[in-house]
Amino acid sequence: MKKSEMKAIKECRENIIGFLHPNEMQTINAILGIDVDKLDFYTVCDLTIKNYADKKITNKKASEVFDILSQANKQFKIERYRYDKSTKTIYEFDEEHDAYLFLENSGHGRYVHLVTVNGMYI
Repeated sequence: MKKSEMKAIKECRENIIGFLHPNEMQTINAILGIDVDKLDFYTVCDLTIKNYADKKITNKKASEVFDILSQANKQFKIERYRYDKSTKTIYEFDEEHDAYLFLENSGHGRYVHLVTVNGMYI
């Protein structure tokens, strides 16, 4: 992967916030040798580019990190239901409106039942 491609991934508006799975974080931690758990997306990109420029990691390793970062931002998981404890209200995600809409007033047990039957994510 070229440095220009790495910079393009970093500057892509879709990649403003990187959501990484713990397994992905472990892979990046192993490649870079630092803990990326508390770092933001841009910092991880900058560190990867810097380590590549300083020849601390190979192009293949830098490409692996950027592949993980770019893929993580294309595979968002949206919760199907949300439960508000204070008002005991369940909201359901509506894809047409791209928002959570009121579903019903009920307890946490009903929320658990809906998640069990219909799944946690869309």
